[in-house]
Amino acid sequence: MTSRTLLKVTCALGAFGCLVGAAYLAFDWADYGCDSTCGNFVRYKGAGGTCAHIMRGRVLGVVGLVVTAIVLLGAAWLTRQRPALESR
Repeated sequence: MTSRTLLKVTCALGAFGCLVGAAYLAFDWADYGCDSTCGNFVRYKGAGGTCAHIMRGRVLGVVGLVVTAIVLLGAAWLTRQRPALESR
């Protein structure tokens, strides 16, 4: 396995891991029970205090993981094999 292929596979796996983490954070919030501190996606309990801090961190975490996944996918795309130029 060449170093370019290894870099491509590593970036793709890292991007997949980031997307899995973002999905977990998003769906975990959607699945919170009504008895939790902030409620869930459908029945959100209040926008102040602890809830605001928790939700701001959750949203920033999801956005950060998605952006990281996009950057890693871009790096994997840039490492694609290019055909050699023909000599004239």
